[in-house]
Amino acid sequence: MTSLETAPASPHATTKLRRGAPPGERHPNAKMTEVKVRELRQWYGEGGVGLLTLASAYGIAYSTCKDIVQRRTWKHVADLPTKACPHCCGSGRVPM
Repeated sequence: MTSLETAPASPHATTKLRRGAPPGERHPNAKMTEVKVRELRQWYGEGGVGLLTLASAYGIAYSTCKDIVQRRTWKHVADLPTKACPHCCGSGRVPM
């Protein structure tokens, strides 16, 4: 085999690509649950708590925390609906 040729893929590698990794907490190495992801996003969304603090509190890496907040990972987890203000367009903000 020359340096430009590629080795054939193993059967396990092609099976993994076809199936994909299980999402979220079903992944065997998952440290987070859907409940924890919602909590983390809520804490970050309310402000006052930084990514580094949240990552430390949940026992995850800073980059993992950032990916969760930016919805690069755990995309399938929807936030809990907030109670909308009946006096406005449903944005949840009270008009001034």
